[in-house]
Amino acid sequence: MIYPRAAVAATVQWTNPNTNLYHYLLVKRKNPPAQNKWSIPGGKIELGEETLTAAKREIEEETQIRDCLWHSNSFLTTDSIVLDEMNSSSYAFHYVIAHCFAKIPPTSENESPALTPSDDALDAKWLSLEEIKSLECSEHLSKGVIEVITKAEALSTLGILPVQ
Repeated sequence: MIYPRAAVAATVQWTNPNTNLYHYLLVKRKNPPAQNKWSIPGGKIELGEETLTAAKREIEEETQIRDCLWHSNSFLTTDSIVLDEMNSSSYAFHYVIAHCFAKIPPTSENESPALTPSDDALDAKWLSLEEIKSLECSEHLSKGVIEVITKAEALSTLGILPVQ
């Protein structure tokens, strides 16, 4: 494998109509890196695939969600650099991740949108930022999730991440 590789992650926001609290889609990863940890859904960008197309594909593959309103561009780029556990002088993974943003359209239903974990997601959940922060304390959260979601929430609240 040639590294670094291009990857995408999608911060998907749903507003609970009862509480008006934002909830975010997290998946429990089946494969390394961050295996068995809660993460923002995403994956590798295929050769010739546009970033937003890759984000939509990954969300559908991992959770079966198709009905999102998307911001037109990525809003943040991060690195995921993981050392090899067997040889600390080499790298197991290096991804450059373009973060995209989407919202679930408002509905009158009181229940969160249904999630069907599949592909490389063991589980999927809608969690508030406070619930996500509690996962960090238990070390079941991938590195950087809180920072990305906090930034997405702030930008969305300010109207800087319009969706269509």
